[in-house]
Amino acid sequence: MKRAIEVETNDPERPVVRLEIGAWVCQDFAVHPQSLVLSREAGSAVFSGTLSLLQCSDERLTLARVDASATWLRSSALPLGAGREGYRLTVIADGEAAKGGAVEVLSLHFDQGGPIVVDVPVMVPVASEGRTAEP
Repeated sequence: MKRAIEVETNDPERPVVRLEIGAWVCQDFAVHPQSLVLSREAGSAVFSGTLSLLQCSDERLTLARVDASATWLRSSALPLGAGREGYRLTVIADGEAAKGGAVEVLSLHFDQGGPIVVDVPVMVPVASEGRTAEP
C-alpha cells in the first residue's frame, strides 16, 4: 500500500514536496507454497513435497505439531538454518495407500503467543488403472 503527502515549503524552487510512504502488513509467519501437489520419487511408490514455514516477525516461530487428515500422509520438520528462521517441512505419502486426486489437509499448529492453526491442502496426482500416476 502506498500513500502520498504533499508538504508546502518556503523554497521558491520547490514550493511543494511530495513524500510517498509505502507499507505492508507482515504476518508472524508465511507458508510457501500455500497448497502442495506431491510428486513421485524416481523408481518408487512414494510421493513427496516440501513446504517452507518462514518467520516474518521478531517473535520466534514455534511449530508445535503437524496433524494429517489421512493416515498415509506424514511429515517431518527441520529448522531452515543458514541464518533464516523457520522450518522446512517434508511431506511424504505412500503411493500404494494414497488416494490419487484426493485433497487431504495438513494442519500446522503453532505456539506463538497463543495457539494458531494453519491448514495446507495436499494432493497426490490422480490414479490410472488402480495405480497412482506420475505428475
